[in-house]
Amino acid sequence: MIKIGTGDFLKTPFVLGSRHYAVMFINKKSDKMIIEHGSYGVRTTPLKDFIEKNPQVNIVHNNLNDTEIQKMNYRIKRALKSYSKYNLIFDNCEHFARHMVGQEKNSEQIRMSFLLTLVGSLLWQPIVSHSSTALIRAVFLLFYTSII
Repeated sequence: MIKIGTGDFLKTPFVLGSRHYAVMFINKKSDKMIIEHGSYGVRTTPLKDFIEKNPQVNIVHNNLNDTEIQKMNYRIKRALKSYSKYNLIFDNCEHFARHMVGQEKNSEQIRMSFLLTLVGSLLWQPIVSHSSTALIRAVFLLFYTSII
């Protein structure tokens, strides 16, 4: 059985260079639920259903205290009524999950993507002057490092 507490993150495995983030909470009926944000908007799903759909999920324990849980529940209520539209760069599922538990609203996935883009652009000029095989290797390396 997976041990998970209120406010813990659920992270799906990397798929095509990204992963999905959700947050566990307990609703008024004492059901364990997750809240998530994506192109579909903000939604809640029973924890059991989310884990069945994502059996390889990783748990990040945030160890929220009672005051932090109350604040998180307030943010969840507000998010369910009205929340900004999903944006891959500025407001993705990781931004949302961090915001729900009161952390800085940022995304390590986006930071890593920008870093890899910068490195790739610095490497691009020498690669262009070499054969197409070198270009294929560089693209593969860039993709491979983005999914690790």
